[in-house]
Amino acid sequence: MVKKKPLQRQASPVPEDSNQLNAEAAHLVEALRQLMLKLYADHLSDDGKTVDYKAMRNSEAFESYCELAVLLQQVDLKSLTKEEKLAFFINVYNALVIHGQIQMGTPKNVWQRYKVSLSEVQPLIHFALNCGGRGCPPIKTYTPKDIDQQLRAAGEAFLAGKDGCFVNIEKKEIHLNQIFKWYKTDFGDTDEKVVQWVLDHMTESLKKKQMKEVLESSNCKIIFLPYDWSSNSLN
Repeated sequence: MVKKKPLQRQASPVPEDSNQLNAEAAHLVEALRQLMLKLYADHLSDDGKTVDYKAMRNSEAFESYCELAVLLQQVDLKSLTKEEKLAFFINVYNALVIHGQIQMGTPKNVWQRYKVSLSEVQPLIHFALNCGGRGCPPIKTYTPKDIDQQLRAAGEAFLAGKDGCFVNIEKKEIHLNQIFKWYKTDFGDTDEKVVQWVLDHMTESLKKKQMKEVLESSNCKIIFLPYDWSSNSLN
């Protein structure tokens, strides 16, 4: 449900037609997701890696999104299922990062970027969250239905590309995205366990076969790739 209480003073007025959402959090979440889909379709690159912030800022869809987003502070998350919460937090995180870049500008350092925390550890969310950097996974929206399958697919797609991982078979090196170092405890408490997690979540491919061979060798070396913090702005 959407809580009936005053908005914070810095918030914009609630849209007059907000009652049409039937005071249901799930309805609000879906309405926001549909607006996000519109914004992404119009201003996101095909691979989901860059955003045309300038054009988005001047769009009517973004104005509508800002008005609707005011209601987020009134949402009662207890009324959402586990799957709805997962989709809600991922979608809102990605949307608010874009919102923040438009309203406040590009973050000047790593510490100015957002961090989200969910009640249960779900390693695959790291491949759904986009902090506004070019090294981040692509931006998408997620629905409660089959959310685990959607996250699995996002993880597989990220690991299939060079941003996620790659193998130097001659040097017996496995290169992993910095995400696996920052959130190592989510994937395993040793580098070897992290690589095993990666293998378990990759689709069958030549890269996966080579990674297995390197991991089984006696002098395997695991290297974490530099992260690209440059803005994912299209302009």
